[in-house]
Amino acid sequence: QKGSQVVVALRDGNEKTSFLKKITSRIFYKIWNWLSGMTIETGSSDFRLITKDVLFFVNKHEEQFLFLRGLISNMGFKCDYIHYQMAPRKFGKPKFTLGRMFQLSVNGIIWGSVKPLRLASALSLFSALLAAAFGLYSLYVYFVLANSVPGWTSLIAIICLIGALQLASIGILGEYISVIL
Repeated sequence: QKGSQVVVALRDGNEKTSFLKKITSRIFYKIWNWLSGMTIETGSSDFRLITKDVLFFVNKHEEQFLFLRGLISNMGFKCDYIHYQMAPRKFGKPKFTLGRMFQLSVNGIIWGSVKPLRLASALSLFSALLAAAFGLYSLYVYFVLANSVPGWTSLIAIICLIGALQLASIGILGEYISVIL
């Protein structure tokens, strides 16, 4: 009624919600907001009222996994929030297990951020520097101390180098993927 294109229902505290659910939910929203640089209000869900324009926008996405909370909340639509108290469940048990909650959070983080890819790139650079330092150390042990096990120096240097190259390759692929997505 106020001209909003999206109305999001935010859960207020519920005494029946387990401590684990409350804490994992808060942690997820903090991590997601930090990694993505976007904001999802704590307590929001995928249930929301949307206009036809928003529905058309959502339907244009052909992704297998669509993280609606992130997509709709951060695409510039005029958004309002309503708060509600979650009523206790009258029948049955929740079917959304801890494993499914974890999968949703991983998918949401992967969908909304390139920071994990950039972390792999930074880790590869760190590994390459560590491999170089360890390679120099193994050469020192071989030539100066002359007490290394035969083959140890070359084996350690090759393992460190290959590991750094693999992480660098993953980081480069990740950067390409982040550009095309």
